Amino acid sequence: MTSPFSSKPPNDFLSPDDLKRPTCSLCCKTFSTMSHLHIHKRIHDGVKPFVCLHADCRKRFTTGYSLKSHARIHSGERPFTCSELNCSKSFKTSSEFNRHVRIHNGQRPFPCSYPECAKSYRTSDNLKVHIRTHTGETPFVCSIANCGKSFKVKTNFLKHSRVHSGEKPYKCPESNARNASPNIRLGSNIKPSTIRAGGRSCVESLVELKMDV
Repeated sequence: MTSPFSSKPPNDFLSPDDLKRPTCSLCCKTFSTMSHLHIHKRIHDGVKPFVCLHADCRKRFTTGYSLKSHARIHSGERPFTCSELNCSKSFKTSSEFNRHVRIHNGQRPFPCSYPECAKSYRTSDNLKVHIRTHTGETPFVCSIANCGKSFKVKTNFLKHSRVHSGEKPYKCPESNARNASPNIRLGSNIKPSTIRAGGRSCVESLVELKMDV
């Protein structure tokens, strides 16, 4: 049975090239080879044959590559380094590195296949979120009684969850800005000039949760 929502548009909107590629019957993702499709199916089947042997970890993974990338969390290795002038950021995986490089070169290799849309994105995850604006899918649902709100984006769901929990994970390093706007504590996008403490911008200590939708 085909999932009503997928990372790809319905088959009516798939390109002729996509229709020729091996396709997952559960989520409509397409692959260049059958072997890649078989590996992908482990996600749906829950099969994770590769185990981290690091002490007190024992996490499991669907592919050997995922295990190798995970091992760098323990080793601290970052073998993929940006060569752009004044950047030199480094990354644990090639996929993280490739996503970063697109910031410099402006490449957006993931176009929306829906008619008359023409938007494109740097990552497949951002494309997947965008597709939900067409399908109306809101897969992240609040489980609190009498709430029932749902969201297209996981980060928005996490922000909403803090309304119920009262969690305030974003702390300003300057004590005299402790009573800053709740939006800052929720990790909202905010201009550096909005609030300053001791000559520093509070947003210097925040994680930007901007989603390119």
